[in-house]
Amino acid sequence: LTGEDRIHRDSSGSTSAWWKRLRAETTDLVFDFRSWERLHTANHYLKLFTPAGLVRSDVFRRLLFPDLCVVLCSSSMLCFYNSCAAPLLSSTAFTLPAEPFALSAMAVGLLATFRTQTSYARFNEARHLWTATTSNSRELCSRILARIPIPRSNADKHPEILHART
Repeated sequence: LTGEDRIHRDSSGSTSAWWKRLRAETTDLVFDFRSWERLHTANHYLKLFTPAGLVRSDVFRRLLFPDLCVVLCSSSMLCFYNSCAAPLLSSTAFTLPAEPFALSAMAVGLLATFRTQTSYARFNEARHLWTATTSNSRELCSRILARIPIPRSNADKHPEILHART
């Protein structure tokens, strides 16, 4: 894909530099050695928590537009109405009841619990399968070694080998 193919176009077909920057492909399609070295420095994760690192972050850029912009605009309008317009118009401010948040918090808690239990069950099953694989490979090695004849010269020199195989 070319750079123009990866950039979202508006309905008129023209693109601006601002739109290109916001909606550009953030995942490297070609991962070269320089990118690998940049991502494996000792302080790579610490750089992400600086303001410059936050702005350059792929995840932040994906969330910024349109998701965070819509939430910012709607919450700003609601705060403006509650603090400035509602007292002037003598109307009540917009408020939300607490019950939906309590119910959704309980649902999210149960979801997190079930997901944690599922991931632990998968880990435990993988651990049991790895143990069984290791045990079977050791058993196969011991059976193969039991079938290999011992040269008499080694049996005379090292009787502990003969004793260990019986």
